[in-house]
Amino acid sequence: MASAAAPRVASQPPPDVDPTKARLAFGNRSFPKLNRELQSDDLQLKHQALTTLCDELRAPQNIAQALREGVITSLKTLLADPDNYVREKTTEALVHTTGHAQGRQAVLDEALIEPLAKLFDDPSEAIRTNVQTVFQRTTASVQGAEALVTAQLVPVLVGKLPTETPSIQVLILETLHNGLKVDTETSLVVNSMDTYIALVTEAKVPAVYAAAARNILDLSVPLEGKRQAVAKGAVPALVALLRNGHAEARAAAASGLMSITITTEGKKAALAADAPSALIALLDDPNESVKLNTIKAVSSIAEDPAGRAAFFPAVQKLHELCSFRGTKLDPQVIARNADRAVKTVTWKP
Repeated sequence: MASAAAPRVASQPPPDVDPTKARLAFGNRSFPKLNRELQSDDLQLKHQALTTLCDELRAPQNIAQALREGVITSLKTLLADPDNYVREKTTEALVHTTGHAQGRQAVLDEALIEPLAKLFDDPSEAIRTNVQTVFQRTTASVQGAEALVTAQLVPVLVGKLPTETPSIQVLILETLHNGLKVDTETSLVVNSMDTYIALVTEAKVPAVYAAAARNILDLSVPLEGKRQAVAKGAVPALVALLRNGHAEARAAAASGLMSITITTEGKKAALAADAPSALIALLDDPNESVKLNTIKAVSSIAEDPAGRAAFFPAVQKLHELCSFRGTKLDPQVIARNADRAVKTVTWKP
């Protein structure tokens, strides 16, 4: 679930800031001078320099030059500035910078993770949005995800989820998703499963509960995660999400069930939550990802005798899907999985 979040910009810059004059003063080839102004004790000069910098960093070709001139080091210092506008434009500049691979690497090389984390509780929603956008982008790489885990920020971010705004919740969930690719143990220890289940059942924004469902899937890859998912009630929450009107949420829910029901306990929990009836209905879902994940979940649950009996009425539909040709995924992948599901549902000891 890639984020396309744009930086939050100040709606009312201080009266001393004239972006047009600042742009004329520095120009797009004057990063050494611009960097000196960022380090100035003159607040007005810093305001103008930051305004200009954000304008210049919108052009990808300027990012490498800015990094060469040491702008990232100046921005690191400005993250702790007491002036709200300075912090806001500093984090906005970092959003622009991390829109490109070299900028994301610079954030890691210059050790900005922990200074940025100090702004998790900033009173400005715009600043918090920018910070979480930088985290979401930077942790997309293995090195960035490992830096997140090493800095022990996973439990901190999990703790922020219940109280943040929906748009920031999505960014945090995406960052945690990135972290789960390299480490699930930390999230399991801090009981993040409870938080994700609560978001799946209580969140009102589709992007939030879809992202939370995907994180339940990530967390349920190891055996301990599957155990927690069953014990903490993730299965009925995901089954309810199968009936949701948003395709991304349905796809994530079906995928999560497929993972959890690899275990016997997971299968029994799915049957107890009446997952078969919801999954059978989704075999006709127009979304190919939903359809594929549903078929995989059917195959998993149908390994249980009661599951085979529950899905037997859907054998004809599964047979029809054996000739399905996709247009968005691998054209044959749905057909192959449907064939496997038929064999599982119709298997006799």
